[in-house]
Amino acid sequence: MKNLYKRKIPKRSLHESVIDVLRMNQDQFEQFQKVAGQYQVGNQLPKNKLLPRSIDSVRTCNSPSELAALIHLEQNAHDDPSKDFHVGGGILETTRSIFSSLWNTIGLGPEFADWFNFFDYKAEENQIDDDRYAEIIQQSYKDEDERADEVGDWNKDDSLENDDFSVWVDTDDNEVHVALRGTKTGQDIASDLKILATNVSGNEAEVHAFLKEVQDKYPGYELDVSGHSLGANTLMNVFEDYKDLDYDRVNLFSPGTSPIWNLNNAKEAVADDKMYFYLNSGDIISNTFVSLIPSDRKNVHWSKPTHNPLSNHGIAQWVDDV
Repeated sequence: MKNLYKRKIPKRSLHESVIDVLRMNQDQFEQFQKVAGQYQVGNQLPKNKLLPRSIDSVRTCNSPSELAALIHLEQNAHDDPSKDFHVGGGILETTRSIFSSLWNTIGLGPEFADWFNFFDYKAEENQIDDDRYAEIIQQSYKDEDERADEVGDWNKDDSLENDDFSVWVDTDDNEVHVALRGTKTGQDIASDLKILATNVSGNEAEVHAFLKEVQDKYPGYELDVSGHSLGANTLMNVFEDYKDLDYDRVNLFSPGTSPIWNLNNAKEAVADDKMYFYLNSGDIISNTFVSLIPSDRKNVHWSKPTHNPLSNHGIAQWVDDV
């Protein structure tokens, strides 16, 4: 059966199917899992054969982010030649079957109306436009005396760096590039816990003061700043809460964000065209942003997920030679 609008459900790549999962709002996710429950008891039958364990995994998972991670784990196991595992009737196929069932409900009642145009989202996988943004974050994770003096034609400003930040200057192009690391040691755990509870790290005032210092030292320069994980979340809050910073670009790599607390700054960041997002659909820590990003949002970069959740969150995935 086609839906009442006589449109066929669009074909989806693996990546697009996972993005569809992550973009579901709470009402849609409840409808989605309800269909899985109907599959289990036989009140609704899928067109193709699905594994009972796959249907149960979809019905009982706690969030779209968890389901997205399960799909990637399944796909990586399928792609691993050393494992006797196949995806037929699995979690991805179950997910697509449920989406197809929901597609056929459009027009049957107002509660299903928001599925119309839901699948118009395009999320092509693409790599970073300049991996030096990621490389200088990698340098910021190192101890100060172990950092490189230059990355490409960007030279480090030793007078401004500290344990959290590194600053890089391109005098030929009149540019300054600032990098802020994420969680490194036990000293950052308190900030991580604050993000889980409030989506605020508590380091915003300190980060603002540093960025203002860089700005004052380099008047007339084009400025940008890049942050990863905890650092990306903090940058997002700083630029939404402080309006005296004149930076042209803010790169947010895997911004750690809790979906259950205040998302006002996250929504404002998505609406701010100076914010560049670097995401991985297999990264549970930053997947909250996928549900907030509209289909026509520019400057959203995707990395290909692996079987390793740490790699899906790490900064190394954005550097070509790693």
